[in-house]
Amino acid sequence: MKNKKLITLTTSILFLMIFGIFLIPIAKATKTYTTEEHSTTKDAWIYDLSPDLNTGNYPYWNAGYDGYDIDIGSMIAFFGFNISDMPENTIKVQIKIPVAPTSINGDNIYQMFFYSTENWDESTITYNNAPNTTTYMMNIIPNLAIFISMISIYYILDITSKISEDEITIITRGRLYESSLDEYPLTGYTKESGELTLVPSIIYTIENEIIPPQNNEILFLVIGLIGGVGIGCVVVGIIAFLNKRKTKI
Repeated sequence: MKNKKLITLTTSILFLMIFGIFLIPIAKATKTYTTEEHSTTKDAWIYDLSPDLNTGNYPYWNAGYDGYDIDIGSMIAFFGFNISDMPENTIKVQIKIPVAPTSINGDNIYQMFFYSTENWDESTITYNNAPNTTTYMMNIIPNLAIFISMISIYYILDITSKISEDEITIITRGRLYESSLDEYPLTGYTKESGELTLVPSIIYTIENEIIPPQNNEILFLVIGLIGGVGIGCVVVGIIAFLNKRKTKI
């Protein structure tokens, strides 16, 4: 009788533990998002009035018209980015182009942007040998795509759909059209300026998957306990059987 009660109790505990295992929530993967930001790898601007001028070592860039003539005086800025080391699981790629607030006015704030996958050298690029600048990408609408801080104004461009090579160049030519003699170019810092927080940069948004270990550890512990109790039940059953047989003998 005593052994029978022990077996019944052990079996009940085993049943409750097996039932309880289904009440433990299995750890599920959760998604988090991080960003990485890298400065431009090369930058320069070209000027149609000085077609042989190379500005690869200049600490600033210009884009737009020089304000002296509405037909000539065009300055075009090039910002090159190496994307061969783009992180895995990148879901969005953006370009941030800061501009000097003092160069902003009502005419030139609306900018045209283009892109190119042609190769070019920062130390030799001029108006005469620059990559094609007619592959249109987007216009920037100021009140939707410009973020204003205390020290600069940023143009933000989403280029996720444009990624196809190991390198991409973002080009700005200034306004959609030259509207007045008062329209001066936008200007900003290049990497040669040393102002690394104010130079054009590429921003990767990365999706990360994390599995919390807590619930899994509890699950393994319960499985171990169930296994131990199960073995105990078998041992108790064998002992009870042997005792019963010995009693009959």
